[in-house]
Amino acid sequence: MPKYYFNVRQVNGTTTNETYGAELGDDEAARREAGVALAEMGRDMASLVGTMEFEVVVTTMDGREIARRWARCVADDYR
Repeated sequence: MPKYYFNVRQVNGTTTNETYGAELGDDEAARREAGVALAEMGRDMASLVGTMEFEVVVTTMDGREIARRWARCVADDYR
């Protein structure tokens, strides 16, 4: 199975980066995984208040970029 790298960037005044690898069946599976990662970050954000922006860049083992996904999550406390 091919190995893909997911470079996760969170931008909110400061930038933090995290990279993790995963073996997936093909490029399309890696693209879907990028969307899943963004959805999970959004769920994690649900308990916070504020706005966060995330970007996930997916690359192959040889460094070829195959996907770039971006999301803005807004959580508010309406009490």
